[in-house]
Amino acid sequence: MTDKHTLNKMFQGYQLSSQLWHGNDIWNLEQLPIDLNTQCTFTSFKNGKNLRLGKWVEEFVLFQLNTLENVEVLGSGIQIEKDKLTIGELDSLFLLEGMPIHLEIVYKYYLYDPDIREDSSLANWIGPNRNDRLLHKLNKLKSRQLPLLQNEATKNILESLDIFHKTIKQNVLFKAKLFIPYNSKFEINSALNPSCVVGEYLRLNQLINFEAYSFFIPSKLEWLLVPNIDVHWLNYEAAKSLIRKELDSKRSPLIWVRDNKNKIRLIFVVWW
Repeated sequence: MTDKHTLNKMFQGYQLSSQLWHGNDIWNLEQLPIDLNTQCTFTSFKNGKNLRLGKWVEEFVLFQLNTLENVEVLGSGIQIEKDKLTIGELDSLFLLEGMPIHLEIVYKYYLYDPDIREDSSLANWIGPNRNDRLLHKLNKLKSRQLPLLQNEATKNILESLDIFHKTIKQNVLFKAKLFIPYNSKFEINSALNPSCVVGEYLRLNQLINFEAYSFFIPSKLEWLLVPNIDVHWLNYEAAKSLIRKELDSKRSPLIWVRDNKNKIRLIFVVWW
């Protein structure tokens, strides 16, 4: 179970994360144009349930929306069913100054692989374990998640909320953290937001360059935290042993690396 202190730190880290692009610069997918950041302490703990990172992000956004006076949340995590089978989910429906909005929420970690040769530069951004790709997620949003609003099975739900699907504006809230190859001269040359680049990635044999540093290996939920010195730091050999176990299981861990001046770098160590 994630404790309240950690959840608040996760919430703060989420709020400081950047949208992956501005406006509708990517595929005409319109980012939510309102600032959701709040000074409030996160208080929606789902009765202490263990949720995966993506679901906590949805909880954070719902909490943010509920703090705004000009927003009325109509529903979240709305299951759409056809013939008793779930065909999809609407992340959030809400009214913004009376205007109905369907919002899809995304939070991702992507690494730039220069060896991928495709026409679109977006194709080079992949998940840390290579089982996720930015292009695939954009395709899913464009062809499946957003069109779900127009599905006949969604009609009754919208009617029960007294809204008509043709009047609903659709937005995404797509935030991400991007990582580039270690010691590269890489610069983003697409419509992606450069402020999303927060770290690097490397292979285990390159970790020797940080032998004199201290290490922290956050859990998956702790990936959201803002790096800070108030954690349990490991020396090089102890960290390397734990990292190797993750790599042997084909999992690429995120690590914090701290130098003797308390400067902290975010680094993925990849198995591939």
